Amino acid sequence: EKKKLNSMLTNSNAALEKNQKELEDVVERMKSERDDLEGRLEECLVELDELKEKTGERCSLFEQQEVELETLRSEHLTALDSAKHQLSQKEKELSSALKEKSILE
Repeated sequence: EKKKLNSMLTNSNAALEKNQKELEDVVERMKSERDDLEGRLEECLVELDELKEKTGERCSLFEQQEVELETLRSEHLTALDSAKHQLSQKEKELSSALKEKSILE
């Protein structure tokens, strides 16, 4: 009976040691995976920061181009108004010249 109990105890101890070793291996593997994931996360965060910076630069460039386009539009409208005014003046001058010509005839 005593030998049987000792044998069972020895087997139980061996099984416990085996389970403990397996658990230690699992813990080490999980630590390694965690370290890998932390490294990948850090890389992703760096990439995200770079993308945010590029996006910000593009937005800034877009806003700058929008201001430039509005300025050009305004300049063109002013030039168009000036050209219309000049054309109107020339039409008046032509009309006056035609009236004078008809009077002289």
